[in-house]
Amino acid sequence: MSPTASEIRGVVAAVTRTIPLQKLELPEEFFPAHLSVALIDAAFRSPSREWGHVEEIIDRYCRRFGIPRTRERKWKTPAVHKQESIRDLIGHYEELGVDRMKKEVFQVRRCLPGTRMSKVEYILHAAKALRFIGVDVLQDLPSLPSEDIEEALQSSSDANDHIARKFLMCTGDDDYVRGDVHVRRFVAEAIGQASVSATRARSLVRRSAYELILSPRFLYLQIRRYCLSRQERERTRFFGESSPLVDESGSARGYAGRFGY
Repeated sequence: MSPTASEIRGVVAAVTRTIPLQKLELPEEFFPAHLSVALIDAAFRSPSREWGHVEEIIDRYCRRFGIPRTRERKWKTPAVHKQESIRDLIGHYEELGVDRMKKEVFQVRRCLPGTRMSKVEYILHAAKALRFIGVDVLQDLPSLPSEDIEEALQSSSDANDHIARKFLMCTGDDDYVRGDVHVRRFVAEAIGQASVSATRARSLVRRSAYELILSPRFLYLQIRRYCLSRQERERTRFFGESSPLVDESGSARGYAGRFGY
């Protein structure tokens, strides 16, 4: 069942009432020059943006291997021959080994939450999983369902799905919207229903983005940020300022204002 005009109007009204869209734009990490950079960013920036000087980590990698971090033109995907491929990323690990990648390149040893796998090791495993399903450069992604990418990235470890979501938000097409708990709740409230399916929430966010002349992935990001911020404010009022924020995966989080995904 396709969205109705009244439902789209409801979501558009909720967005314009709660999110100051005219003052916002996609961050520069949404325009990576290479899939390798996007994967590194997603691994180190998830699940919380508050840890770690992510930009410095990525910059160290880019300087070491002589590649630009972001695109010359935001909305134009770099030519294939100008990109560092996933195969190239794997080649760096094969040449240097995991320990040297940790010590010399990334200079961090932090593990994925809830695992003994370091984020540096995860990047190698995820890169191999992407290569296995035929993903090597940015142009390879549109031909594959987002579910295949998510499965490949999640199968690399027991980590939650924040990395897969962030990777797809920064590399997938502009229609990328995920029907997560935040989006479903926002849409359900906007159209006056107790709940909506993930499929319907995605469709309504996309259609509303078109009405607002926005990128759907941009609107998806802003809805998540708004919902996380509101959730944090509600918890602060109930528990006090030091309470942790817990997202849909059950992971304890820092304050919503410090992370954006």
